[in-house]
Amino acid sequence: MSIKITTLFTFLYLLMYLFLSVYAAMTRRNQKVKVPVGPGNEKLQRASRAHGNFVEFTVIFLFSLLILEINNTNSMYLYFIGTFFLIGRISHAYSMVWKKGLFRALGMLATFLSYISNLIYLLNIIR
Repeated sequence: MSIKITTLFTFLYLLMYLFLSVYAAMTRRNQKVKVPVGPGNEKLQRASRAHGNFVEFTVIFLFSLLILEINNTNSMYLYFIGTFFLIGRISHAYSMVWKKGLFRALGMLATFLSYISNLIYLLNIIR
């Protein structure tokens, strides 16, 4: 059994997670703030939340992608939804770092639509 699609998106999501991790760590260092993040440092709070939010949403999505791939879901769908989700996560992270509210809303919309779409496919598998 090959899970190349999930492997590809795991690689891309891990790359983004690494970027957000390094950005959060560098921001913490540049702001001279030790653990934990305290109130009043908006730049560090934004970096920390961009990092945390990515993890909160990506883990379960990636798990759903793996289940769909193992169950031989159409590969074009898997590539599309994996890319759509990634664009949503990039948009959300961009908005958190550079204070662009529209991109945050679009990022969350793409994230939720990806979740709903995968839920529909998963429901078809368990029926």
